[in-house]
Amino acid sequence: MIGPKHTFDHSKNKFSIDDRFVNRGREIKVFSDALSRSTNDYKIVMYHGVGGIGKSRLKKELIALHDKLYGINALRFHLDFSSPENRNPGDALISLVDSSESRSKFHYKFFEIAYAMYFKKKYPDTAYSREKEELSKKFDIGLSIVSLFDSGITQVAINIFDRLSDRFKTLRMDEAMKGDLQSFEDLDIIEIEERLPAYFERDLQRIKQKNPELNVVFFIDTFEALNAYESDSIHRNRSERWIKDFIMYFPGCLFVIFGREKLRWEQEWNEYIEMCELRNLETAYSYEYLLSAGIKEEAILDKIVESCQGYPFYLSLALKTYADIVNSGRTPCLSDFGHDYSEIIERFANNLSGNEVELLKVLSIPRFYTREIFDLLARQFVPGYSLSKFAGFNDYSFISREKQHYFIHLLMKKGLQKHIDFETTQHIHQVMADYYEEIFLSHRMKDPFAEMVYHKCEVLPASVFFTWFQESYRKFIAELQLRGEQSFVLGTIRMIIEKYGLLTLPIDLINIYVDIVHLGGNYEEAIAICGATLSRFPQEIIIKNKELLRLAIRRIHHGMFRYPVDGLIHEALEFAVKDDVSEFEEEYGELLFLIGGNLSPLAGEFELADKWLKKTDRFAKETHNDALEVRTARKMADMLAVKDLPEQALELCEKYLRIDSDVETRYHLYLLGSMGEIYRKLQRYQEAQYCFEKLACLASQRNLQGWLAHAFLGQAMLHLSKKSHDQGHLLVKQAEAIYHRIGHAWGTINAKTARMLFTLDHEPPGAAELEMLQCLRFDAQSMNYSYNVSIVDRLIAGKDVQDFYLLFL
Repeated sequence: MIGPKHTFDHSKNKFSIDDRFVNRGREIKVFSDALSRSTNDYKIVMYHGVGGIGKSRLKKELIALHDKLYGINALRFHLDFSSPENRNPGDALISLVDSSESRSKFHYKFFEIAYAMYFKKKYPDTAYSREKEELSKKFDIGLSIVSLFDSGITQVAINIFDRLSDRFKTLRMDEAMKGDLQSFEDLDIIEIEERLPAYFERDLQRIKQKNPELNVVFFIDTFEALNAYESDSIHRNRSERWIKDFIMYFPGCLFVIFGREKLRWEQEWNEYIEMCELRNLETAYSYEYLLSAGIKEEAILDKIVESCQGYPFYLSLALKTYADIVNSGRTPCLSDFGHDYSEIIERFANNLSGNEVELLKVLSIPRFYTREIFDLLARQFVPGYSLSKFAGFNDYSFISREKQHYFIHLLMKKGLQKHIDFETTQHIHQVMADYYEEIFLSHRMKDPFAEMVYHKCEVLPASVFFTWFQESYRKFIAELQLRGEQSFVLGTIRMIIEKYGLLTLPIDLINIYVDIVHLGGNYEEAIAICGATLSRFPQEIIIKNKELLRLAIRRIHHGMFRYPVDGLIHEALEFAVKDDVSEFEEEYGELLFLIGGNLSPLAGEFELADKWLKKTDRFAKETHNDALEVRTARKMADMLAVKDLPEQALELCEKYLRIDSDVETRYHLYLLGSMGEIYRKLQRYQEAQYCFEKLACLASQRNLQGWLAHAFLGQAMLHLSKKSHDQGHLLVKQAEAIYHRIGHAWGTINAKTARMLFTLDHEPPGAAELEMLQCLRFDAQSMNYSYNVSIVDRLIAGKDVQDFYLLFL
């Protein structure tokens, strides 16, 4: 019989697929047990397994079960990390709230107000694009009030509370929340971003008070995409930290996470997480699945089961192939079904119309597509395809949707890509690169930038790519780095390295990469990258090349976190006396600061530190290097505090930062740490606590692991000063865990010193304490930390060390 291979009019089909769900009883029981568990503890179920194992289908079944068990009391939220914009907290939170799914309509009014203010501060020149009519309806306020969101953030902060005062009373917004919203004016973007979950939590709390039978589930999909291009645990922990922080707001709610690998979170999470591995279907269940779907021919059943090896994705595809053949009027035979995974996809494609399969191949090249991309690629590469078929095209089970993005299943993508010739693939990549470049040049947003770079990597040889990148986009990467977008920059550079290799990168890009790796706490990797790069050049070349010299100075800098300081001082001083070095303004300033601000204080050489810090300060002012001036001021303040001149130290710090002002750069953030210590020395404990809490918040958001640990250690010393030992012990433990994980020698030694101070509690050491102190002294001496050695010697002698001051590194 003659007929088309495929049709969207399913009413004419002779074979209707009964796609029955089988062999997942254990997995469903894990979910239902977690649902019914009445507890205010955290509840997390992690379903993990390789691609094609049936995670998406299981999710549909779990959603159906949730509805069946709880009906009108079922409330769900969804987040899928396959969409790139969902991988950063601000965008992810609005996506999550918008995904609210229930039979009742709930409004998240506190969150909407907070998010609108966050949006206006993050994008001050952009109109708040969420529909004003919808916003007005949600708030039950007039459009004249909503129009405030198109004003500057100051306008919102000043006026919105008066205009919404009656509404706030209805919402029972307490004074603390109103005060917190008003403080948005003085917070930076990252600080506001961290507070957004609290407003959502308050909304959900309010909703549950009115609906006490409500059962809330958060579904998080494609978890592995959150760690694209991340392999080591330090960077994975950074990427996943905001998710953990979000979960901590919602005890009692169930979080269901789908991904390819197990969660590898800290031990403290273990009691709350239930891992559930999805395995291949057993042979008997594969037969049951195909038989229940309507396939009766024994030979075909045997071949499909053997070739699919229990993978639900391939079983479903083989079933679809069978149905298409029958519905075309042909009798299926053994040769219609492949011997392996690749052939299964090929046989499926053979039964589609020519235009259909060609368009699938084309759309398998971009990482995702939208309606606009669909139209663009269809017009250019499959001109005969009707664009009106867009909705029907996306009905395939291997195509999923996340907001405006459509994703072809990874296994299908790989199978389709094997059947596209190289020239066509390159052409598609070039079209997509041009498409995203045009969007980026109009809006300068991160997401189109990342996609542009991805497609350029696929189409350009290394030398051409780096010429293009350096001429046009190196500046944008540097801007992102300065704004604290460490995660995005790291992911982008890792994507480039994966394509071209580390040592093909221009030296200035390696410098950016090393800096971010170092800030993330991976000092060993940073040192290794510096060493591998510098080993290719003799020293006479290094000191005459700006970027190589910078890398050499950074290698010494990174080394101070792991190696004895005396050798590093010697190496730095050798560079400092070379005439060629002083010709490079920025690098020479870095070297001066390294000697005066880092290495000399580490070694307890405070006179040497004063000498080089004065040189650095003078040089910073002469060259108008504001960042260097701030850094130098912090270290000069530390030296004043160590000499018991905390008032002068605070006065110097406040020339550059007041504790209630915006933290503009990471160097201002570091200044918060010194100010916290200075306030502690002045016994102004409330201000000290504020500094350390703000430091912890910003360091966590910006993945500054060392400084997060410093914030914990500073708070611990503050509790010691206030004689609040229990909480102080816990903070020391948190700091020490981070220092140990990232290999921070200074941090580890100072955390152990703090722990001994809590243990001794102003009493002379006993035999056991003396043994521990001697070990600590050995560690400090081996690193040549003379200041720390002097502190430990005083503890051994039973003397008071109330003047102990943390010289944060």
